[in-house]
Amino acid sequence: MLLKIALITALLGTVLLFFLSQSLEPQLIEIKDINIRMLDQYVKIQGNIISIEEKNSLTLLKIKDDSGEITGVLYEKEEIEIKKDQVIIGKVTEYHGKLEIEVSKIEAK
Repeated sequence: MLLKIALITALLGTVLLFFLSQSLEPQLIEIKDINIRMLDQYVKIQGNIISIEEKNSLTLLKIKDDSGEITGVLYEKEEIEIKKDQVIIGKVTEYHGKLEIEVSKIEAK
């Protein structure tokens, strides 16, 4: 009986954690605060998309805020416009020694 209760509790806890992790968003930070210790962590920045470049199957975005500039990478084709005050959420990665953001979400402020 105790084993059944423990298994049910563990299963419910795992399911609850999964759903909570899907709904949590990272806190808004400035580009200058993104560093190597944040590799593979999700970040949320607000800035201007100042350029868009299609390269092979990638879309590269130059994102700029008042503190700096960073490249955003999209692996899926998506209709992106050069706009001000975009909120970008993505995972910090490193490519050729430079930090980038694998963009998972772009939304207007």
